[in-house]
Amino acid sequence: NFGINMIVGKGLLICNKRNWYKIFTIIQLTLIAGLRAESVGLDTHTYIDYFNHLDGAINMAEAIRKLSWVEPGYVLLNYVVYRVSENAQILLFLCAAIINILSVDFIFENSQSPCWGIFFLFSFPFFYDSMCFIRTSLASAIFLFSLRYVKRKQFVRYVIAIFIGATFHIMSLLCLPLYFVNKIKWRRRRNIVIFVLFDIIVFRYILQLRDFIMWILGRGNSDVYSGINYWIGQNSGGWKTAIFFGLFFICAYYFYYSKRKNSADENLLAGYAFCLPLCAFLFPTAQIMIRFMILFMPIFGVFLSNEITSIKNYNNRLMMKGFYFSLGLAFQIYTISNNALGFVPYVPFWK
Repeated sequence: NFGINMIVGKGLLICNKRNWYKIFTIIQLTLIAGLRAESVGLDTHTYIDYFNHLDGAINMAEAIRKLSWVEPGYVLLNYVVYRVSENAQILLFLCAAIINILSVDFIFENSQSPCWGIFFLFSFPFFYDSMCFIRTSLASAIFLFSLRYVKRKQFVRYVIAIFIGATFHIMSLLCLPLYFVNKIKWRRRRNIVIFVLFDIIVFRYILQLRDFIMWILGRGNSDVYSGINYWIGQNSGGWKTAIFFGLFFICAYYFYYSKRKNSADENLLAGYAFCLPLCAFLFPTAQIMIRFMILFMPIFGVFLSNEITSIKNYNNRLMMKGFYFSLGLAFQIYTISNNALGFVPYVPFWK
């Protein structure tokens, strides 16, 4: 599918049909995600069960009562679809359309090389996970849309967008402070010190931090999140996850300081890319951390695709493309062979 997208995209870009390429990509991704069967995607059946819980709901108040554990914005979306049709496939298609319209639009608005921006969207967790963590992905897509208000310095609109995103997943509220990322004067040595201090604080006070974050998110205390040995990512291997994000931080640190451009937009994206691992270390469980990583993947995609186009030397640019393509292919192979998210085999809903 990415091969088809790349070929069609290159042809349309050569013909100066950038908007047609964007429309083609949105349709392609939406069809793949929206026409999947219930068996495709780890949590797809869960969201279909949510939808089926609305059976007999005659108004929005009753719908909220039936899905009291789900954010109201997502309940409203379910209820509107339910009033039109009791077919849950329409809901999956609509969610896929919203996610892909907003995320692809973000890529095309910010990436100098949309083909590579879409490659990062395709080949790394965002697109795959959008078929599992639907509420998180809806909130993430709205967050990507809200970044235009950061560029325009429209704080009130940014806050409104974040709160709309929070009606789909409460995690969106954690993005409120990110409005001020571009105002921070990053200093190399100071940032390393801050990063290490955060690390130590999180390790020392993880249980208290866990309870505090769960309280903010309205989740209460849960034994699922206990265990000092799992201070990062209980559900993803604990220390292995910590090491992974440590390496991720080093990569983000390198890109931010050695590849940063002079334009405000580039600096903004660089700042967000740098914040990803820094923020990830603040969250005690893989469940929260993975969702935060999903939220940032399109930003990394734009940033890295712009880095590719900025390389003047042809051989170096070709080598960098080969490296990222190999990395994406390796991730695809791992995802398919591991099949932890349940995408193999891909089955359309009519079979």
